[in-house]
Amino acid sequence: MVGNIIGKAITYPFKKPQLLLLGFLAEFGTIAFNTINPSLGLTPDSIASGNQALPDISNLSPFIAILGLCCVLIFFIVVFVFLSTISSTAMISIVQQSEANRTPSLSLAFSVGSNRFLRVFFMRLLLSIPAIIIGGILFLLFGGAFIQALNAQNTPGGSTNQMDVFSLLCAACGSICFLGSYGIIAQIIRVLGEPAIVIENRDIFSSMSRAWKLFTGAIGSYIAVFLAIFIIGGIINFISSLSSQLLAGAHIAKLIESGEGISVFIGIASSGLAFIINSVAFSYLSGMTTSAWSLFFIENAAREDQSSQLQAT
Repeated sequence: MVGNIIGKAITYPFKKPQLLLLGFLAEFGTIAFNTINPSLGLTPDSIASGNQALPDISNLSPFIAILGLCCVLIFFIVVFVFLSTISSTAMISIVQQSEANRTPSLSLAFSVGSNRFLRVFFMRLLLSIPAIIIGGILFLLFGGAFIQALNAQNTPGGSTNQMDVFSLLCAACGSICFLGSYGIIAQIIRVLGEPAIVIENRDIFSSMSRAWKLFTGAIGSYIAVFLAIFIIGGIINFISSLSSQLLAGAHIAKLIESGEGISVFIGIASSGLAFIINSVAFSYLSGMTTSAWSLFFIENAAREDQSSQLQAT
C-alpha cells in the first residue's frame, strides 16, 4: 500500500498539472522568501561595511515606520494564509476527483476549497493555539531570566541564584519536550484531518477524531509515508537552497547595485531563474505531499469503513 501511495504521489503533479498551479499558490510565500532573502545580500560583511542598499526611512517617525511595517506584514500574512489554505483544500479535491476517475476540474476544486475554507482554517488555528501559548511562556521565562541576570551582574555584589537557573532550565526542557511531542501529534491530525473535512465534509472535531483513528490503525504505514516525504522534501529543499544561493545570493545583489547595464541584466536574469527553480521545486513538493496524504487518507478510510461494516454484520 505504501509503495502505491508514494508512486502515485510522485507522478500526480506531472499527470495533474492543476496540482502544480495550486501548489504554487499554496507555497507562494515560501517561494518568494527563498528567492528574495538571498538576493538581499544581508551578510555580516556587507552590513558592517555599510554597503548594503536599504530604504532610507530616517525622515519617518519611529511610530509611523513601525506601524507601516506592521500593516504591510499583516497584509501579506493574511494573503499568504488565505492562498495556502484554500489552495491546499483545492489540491485535496483534485486528488479526490482523480481517484474517482473523473477529469479534474479547477473550478470544482476551488468551489470545494472555498466551501471548506473556514473549517480547515479554524482547525489549523485550533491546533496552533497550544504551541503559541507554550512558546509565549518560554519567551517570558527566558526573557525574564535574561533581564534578571543582567540586573544581577550590573548590581554591585549581585549574583545569579543557581537554583533559579536550574529550575528555569528544567521548565524550559519540559516545555520544549511538550512542544516537540505536541507538534508531532498536531501534524498527524492536520495532514489527515484536512482530507476528512474536504473529502467527507466533516466538522472540525469529527475530522480530528477521524484523523487520529486512521493514524492509530496504520501507524507503520504513516511512518513509512512520512519518511518518504521527508527524504524527497529534503532533496528538493537542498536543490532549491543551493540554486538560490548561486543564482540570487549576495554576489548577484552586488551586480544589480553596480548599475552597469550588462551586470544589472545578469543579476535580474539570475534572480528570475532562481524564482522559476524555486517555483517548480516548491509547487511540486506541495502537490506531491498533499497527494500522498490524501491518498493515504482515501485508502485507509475505505479500509476502516469496510472493517467497520464487517464487524457490524
